[in-house]
Amino acid sequence: MEDTTKKLCLEMIKQVATENGYDIVGGENHFEITMDRWHSVAFEIFTQQYIQVHQWEAIDDKGNGKYGRGVYSIRTIPNAVAFCQILIASESIRARRIDPA
Repeated sequence: MEDTTKKLCLEMIKQVATENGYDIVGGENHFEITMDRWHSVAFEIFTQQYIQVHQWEAIDDKGNGKYGRGVYSIRTIPNAVAFCQILIASESIRARRIDPA
């Protein structure tokens, strides 16, 4: 993955997360996206030769958070667009949400 493509993909992911009210914590190439809701998901994103995404798993008995194995590999701009759709869907169809009647 070219550096310019990687940078564009990271910027797109961060912009979509920001516009949807998600929290972004971390640096340029390694950060977390969290949604301040019960029963929502969180993602850890970092770059190597491509962008790797890990999904939140659980809190251990010591209260430390844990991310699972990499679940998404973003290698192209269309991959980044697909992951942005996952971000949006993760909030809009999460468990125990209150839907308008």
